[in-house]
Amino acid sequence: MAALMARRCAGPLSSNWRRVFQPNVINVRYLLPAEVTKYEHFKTQKYRTEEKLFGEIDTFHKAMDKKVKRDDVIFTDELKVMLHTCNSAEDAELAIQIMKMYHSKIRNAPFQQFRFGSIVMRMFHNLQLCDKMLDLLKDKELQGFFSDSTSFILAMDAYFESEQYNKVLEVYKEMELQNIMKLKDAYTLTLAACYRLNTTESYDLSQTILEECQIRDKGMTRLGYNFAAALAINQNNAERALTILSFVRNADHEICRSLQVIGLTMLERYTEAFQSLQSIYNRDVPVFVQKWKICQEALDALRSKVQENDEISSEFEEIYRCLETGEHICTETIENLLCAIPVVKMKKFNFDNRSNRRKSFKRVSPSLMEE
Repeated sequence: MAALMARRCAGPLSSNWRRVFQPNVINVRYLLPAEVTKYEHFKTQKYRTEEKLFGEIDTFHKAMDKKVKRDDVIFTDELKVMLHTCNSAEDAELAIQIMKMYHSKIRNAPFQQFRFGSIVMRMFHNLQLCDKMLDLLKDKELQGFFSDSTSFILAMDAYFESEQYNKVLEVYKEMELQNIMKLKDAYTLTLAACYRLNTTESYDLSQTILEECQIRDKGMTRLGYNFAAALAINQNNAERALTILSFVRNADHEICRSLQVIGLTMLERYTEAFQSLQSIYNRDVPVFVQKWKICQEALDALRSKVQENDEISSEFEEIYRCLETGEHICTETIENLLCAIPVVKMKKFNFDNRSNRRKSFKRVSPSLMEE
């Protein structure tokens, strides 16, 4: 890990770049919001299940163990209860045996069964047994059991949280082998792991992912593009970083703009960097509109490069004063902004929904009117 942290670009900013922009591997954050991982929802269901079986959980586990030894039929509800009552590594091993028995019986069933994959991953995360996740996804006896993308995404999120970035990439490759549909979160987590590894191999994989999204016209999150651009900068490929940022539709976020300024600084395109900074405070917008911001790191990188030229340096300082006066400077590091928990936007209420209209204009019952 120390070797990965020490790996830095050797380009124009090599002398000052270590202090300006580097991944803080110690500061691990979550990339998926609670609305996606639903760990708390799993804990709630677990509490309710254990409350119903209060004092009888051990009896239930013993009964399930006997079923396994007799090779009896495992019912869906039994597996649900088992997954929500596991409290130790031994319970988890029994749950794995039950899963394999259940899957072997219903694998060729003509009707669609309940999907347990995401529940299993949340169960292992709750028990802090994340190392089992990848083995289960690769297990031939459970092939088809984890047929949903969420199972793989939860495993990737758990490995990213525990700083096992190579395993994040292994899960991604396993998705490709099993032809699992890759959603935006899978791409984002993979690019985040590539960024944290900061190696030539991870950079190549990030470029492959971007090309795949472009060719197949698959959507990519802004955060995913930001990780790819940040990795390109750390690999001393500022030109590629600017190209990646050009794919972002709304590139006015502080991360995008900060990475853009850093990329332009590395290429010594100071005029464009100044124009980008001036556009932050030259907007003709009302006071209540949210201000555009720029990270202090980007400004420090630019200042360190232009200070040798008095004319350019004085122009930069004037721009800096305008940014500071207008409160456009963000003190958060690029690393913290990249790995911050994203906010899930509330769904807008659809006033044109026919069912809602029918409910709104439903005739009042005469009995209610009489009251």
